[in-house]
Amino acid sequence: MNRKLALLVSLALLTAMLGAAFRVDAAEWRVINILANGSVLPSSAPIQRNGDVYTLTGDNYGAIDVHRDNIVIDGANHTIIGVGWKKDIYGGIRLWRTTNVTIRNIEIREFYYGISLQSSSSKNFFIQNTITNNLIGIYLDHSSSNNSIIRNKITSNEFGILFHSFCNRIVGNEITDNTYGVTLEIAYLGKIFDYNSISENSITANDKFGIWLLHSSNCSITGNNIAHNYYGISLDMSSDFNSIVGNKITANTIYGVNLYRSSNNSIYHNSFVDNMIQAYTQNSANVWDDSYPSGGNYWSDYNGIDLYSGFYQNETNFDWIGDSQYVLNKDNQDKYPLILPKFVSEETRIAYRNLFSRYIELLSEFKTLNLTSYALLSNISDLQRRVSMVNSTLTSGQETIMNELRNIRNLIGIFIITTIILIATIIYVSKRKPKPENHTKFSI
Repeated sequence: MNRKLALLVSLALLTAMLGAAFRVDAAEWRVINILANGSVLPSSAPIQRNGDVYTLTGDNYGAIDVHRDNIVIDGANHTIIGVGWKKDIYGGIRLWRTTNVTIRNIEIREFYYGISLQSSSSKNFFIQNTITNNLIGIYLDHSSSNNSIIRNKITSNEFGILFHSFCNRIVGNEITDNTYGVTLEIAYLGKIFDYNSISENSITANDKFGIWLLHSSNCSITGNNIAHNYYGISLDMSSDFNSIVGNKITANTIYGVNLYRSSNNSIYHNSFVDNMIQAYTQNSANVWDDSYPSGGNYWSDYNGIDLYSGFYQNETNFDWIGDSQYVLNKDNQDKYPLILPKFVSEETRIAYRNLFSRYIELLSEFKTLNLTSYALLSNISDLQRRVSMVNSTLTSGQETIMNELRNIRNLIGIFIITTIILIATIIYVSKRKPKPENHTKFSI
């Protein structure tokens, strides 16, 4: 009975503790509003205002809604925390029809949207924030344009950046370990917007796409490090007239660049290194070089050499452009593949040129040795043929001599035998001849 009573008391205490914890969480949860007139609700929110600068003084369990233009929200490295993106549709920071709002130095996690721009929020800046474990790290709706996303760390979200808008800049961010890194789908309710810029970002280790453009045109993808994603860059469904220039596209699991039903894109001065398939196109025709002498792309699996120069690569002397084309298919060819990536230093180029010059010298020496070797082999073959003839002659002569010797030996044998027979016959005959009688004469 005492055991049962103790157990019931323990359960009651545990329930009370959990209830108190839940009430604390509920009491801490708040949506902070920065109103159009500049005031902050609730007044107890951990924000300090100094003119048009609003600075967080502590972490906040809940969202921040911004309705005022021309302000700075400085997180001072504090965190705003949601309850998990599967439980609500809140944005960590939501901008409503705002212009020239700067949000910086805030960690935003566990919301449906980390940062969301709604209803024509334009010319805003998001700088050096950490945005993690949200469904969508940063979301820009179809009416929000001319915004800048700069040097943020955007990790472990389902979508790192997702936008349906135009003329936005995504610069210098670390976008890693998301399912989708940067997703741009411009065709929205029949409207076509474009001219977005994605530059100098590190876009790595995203589960599906590093950069994914759908129905998106006239966008610029430049100077990014795009590595270890499933697809590096993918342009789908009439994503035309985009430029992909000067990117490092390295060790992506399937494609470095994939183009499906997307044409008239300019793709040059990129470095394609060790992707399973460097570039793949389907139902697409694109330009893969910037003509001569600017050149095309660097391909780590290119096997050509650089001995010639000129528009037709038929003039003496090197020009850092391969003498043969890099061919994907009949509609997609890099006419001027680069021997070295554009970004390598002059010291590296000098070292490479010295090595390549030595390679050419060794190749020339090898060709000379090869010709000499061929001549020697030819001479050896001729000598072997002559030796074979001499051996054959010697063998034939030896057989003739041996035959003559055999004949002589046989004749000598016959002579000896004949002589022996003759001598034996003479001896025999001499022994058989009767002796003359010896008559003594007697006188009477």
